[in-house]
Amino acid sequence: MSDDFYPSIRAVDRYESLAVRESYVRLPDDWAVVAADVVNSSAAIEEGRYKEVNTVGVSIIAATRNAVRPIEVPYLFGGDGALLCIPGWTAPAIRRALGPTVAWRARRFGWS
Repeated sequence: MSDDFYPSIRAVDRYESLAVRESYVRLPDDWAVVAADVVNSSAAIEEGRYKEVNTVGVSIIAATRNAVRPIEVPYLFGGDGALLCIPGWTAPAIRRALGPTVAWRARRFGWS
């Protein structure tokens, strides 16, 4: 297992380095990607509910990171969703964590 994958990556310290192939590291074969999207976020944002959309999007990151703690995992927050890379063996714990997160979203914001 490669639970220490993310902390082992060398940080890129110059923007220009992002254009260099060697700055990128392949995700280990035993890792997976979690992708989450807030359904109907565009309509909610048009209704002025962008803070709610952002709250739901970041809750996916919080729930996932809590489920894999103390393992460090990379993530991207897109405002209306998130992407995370996780050790594959943690997927069942993350599914268990995201179920209540989805239920909370429905109760808190009235979204089905």
